Amino acid sequence: MKVFLSKQLKYFIFIFVAIFIVNFLVVNWKDFYWIFNQKAVFPLLVNSVAKQDINSFENNQELENTIEIPSLGIEAPIIFPKTNTIDEIESSLKKGVVHFPLSVLPGENGMTVIVGHSAPPNWPKINYDGVFSRLNDLKNGDEIFVWFNNHKYIYKVKEKYILKRGESISDESMNSKSILALVSCWPPGKDYQRMLVRAELKN
Repeated sequence: MKVFLSKQLKYFIFIFVAIFIVNFLVVNWKDFYWIFNQKAVFPLLVNSVAKQDINSFENNQELENTIEIPSLGIEAPIIFPKTNTIDEIESSLKKGVVHFPLSVLPGENGMTVIVGHSAPPNWPKINYDGVFSRLNDLKNGDEIFVWFNNHKYIYKVKEKYILKRGESISDESMNSKSILALVSCWPPGKDYQRMLVRAELKN
């Protein structure tokens, strides 16, 4: 009789714990759903020994091919892919932000386009997946520093707006100015639209 009660008690405890775990995950799904995404978990395991910290650069250090956005606490390497194929750009985005190959180089007249990933809230900080998640927090007048070939270019934010997917950027006056455009998917982690922040080189 005692053995039967013991087995029955263990069974009820198991059922109770299982129901509790399921309810807990349902209620807190937004905080844990990334665990079940292999694209998020596998890189996290691989990089667990050497985590990337986009804020790890020392102050006053010359940064080669790097973007800094002090108001957002962002520092990330700028990757310059050799081609504009989707595969190479996607691969480069895992290493930092990407200079779009068909745009001008930093400091030149015209538009320099830098693309970065955005990620939903609570997404793990791996492979620069969420480096541009807070672009919408930038305000007019905020400064963006771009280090390129050991030269520091300072841009000031002028405006930000939403683009439809596939919509082109048109500005007849940009050829006479040095413009920086930061672009990311919007809302963060979704491929519906694009957030674009436009900044001009500070004289």
